[in-house]
Amino acid sequence: SVNLRLEGTWIKDGGKFEWAAESGILENIATVCDEYKRTRGLLPIRLCVMGPPAAGKSLIASQLCQHYKLHHLKIADVIQQAIEKLEKQAARAESEDGEEDDESAQQAQETLDLLNESKQENNDRYEDQYIIQFFTEKLMSMPCQNQGFVLD
Repeated sequence: SVNLRLEGTWIKDGGKFEWAAESGILENIATVCDEYKRTRGLLPIRLCVMGPPAAGKSLIASQLCQHYKLHHLKIADVIQQAIEKLEKQAARAESEDGEEDDESAQQAQETLDLLNESKQENNDRYEDQYIIQFFTEKLMSMPCQNQGFVLD
């Protein structure tokens, strides 16, 4: 008969393993996910649909998103979601008493005030820096990083 029981200390000390996540999987989940995607060749699809007005860009983008289960990013939707997120963060200042939340809520309120001033000064348009910031946050979100997206 063969004894297949191993002591836990032997695996860690005596085994000839290269430990990539010795502190545990929870602390290293991002590294594990990146390695898994890299070894399997699982790369997200990232597309940008461009063309003249009324050429059917949005139709093509929505069909691609439905077929490949991607996120459809439209400039108006990204801006609206970012502003809603800032408004929710600013509203937390009134409802909660936490100091950390209070600071983030104050920063969100300041950003909203700056956005409103910028919009009034630029004929109801947001400055490019804010739009770039909103898109950067959206593109760096986990759903877009993992599944992919279509810019419309």
